[in-house]
Amino acid sequence: MIEDRYGDVRGPDPGEPATSVSRVHSGKRRTNGYVMLDSTWARQLGVRRSGGVYRIGRRKLMDRLKELQQIPTQGGGDLTANVELHSHFVGFYETEKFLVDSVLDFLAPGLRAGDAAIVVANEAHRHSVDSALMAAGIDLPEARGCGRYIALDASEALGTFMVGGRPDAARFKIAIGQLVSGAVESAPNVRIYGEMVAVLWDEGNVAAAITLEDLWNDLGTRYPFSLFCAYPMRAFDTDVSTEGYRTICGQHSTVLLQDQGT
Repeated sequence: MIEDRYGDVRGPDPGEPATSVSRVHSGKRRTNGYVMLDSTWARQLGVRRSGGVYRIGRRKLMDRLKELQQIPTQGGGDLTANVELHSHFVGFYETEKFLVDSVLDFLAPGLRAGDAAIVVANEAHRHSVDSALMAAGIDLPEARGCGRYIALDASEALGTFMVGGRPDAARFKIAIGQLVSGAVESAPNVRIYGEMVAVLWDEGNVAAAITLEDLWNDLGTRYPFSLFCAYPMRAFDTDVSTEGYRTICGQHSTVLLQDQGT
């Protein structure tokens, strides 16, 4: 259960009466890989009570939600072979290596073909992606010089359109819309990797993350681009992350899950 983007509390089915639940900011992060469920979600997912509580392993939770919602998924590998251009997909990762490899698979073929790429990430991830691209033979100085490669700090980018803890649609269209518009004018296709939504989620601002995903989808109706969003799986180690996970998956055309052992 989770507070939805409009502040209401909903059950797992749209028509289900609201049930009692703590607000999202009160969810405690779990470090043992389990997510705690209320009785409504436990019944929906077929989870039995154990030790007086309903709990499910994070990996098993995602598998069951995937089956419940019949979300198209893939287990990693070469993104260019599985994700169409002008799509919006999401990845859930356990390790930094898997994330960087996935972003590399997504961006490198486009840059080689003359496409533009935009990376909106934290400093460590920007550095890792830059290094991986250069190791793959991408001439980043040249791409930057002609405006085909742009890297921004996720938190700083959020600051350009967040108002009162929520994304402002008008400011988003100006700040991010103009950025994408400029990239579209410089290249035949644009590929974007972003983790602003993950920053918001990690702060406990789930409603804002969901709203931002919607704003990206709306922007996709105005400009042709492919967007790869990513969340660390640990972000869903909370008492109230289940409905949010389903909502996020439903906002994307494809879900990328890190396979066990990769």
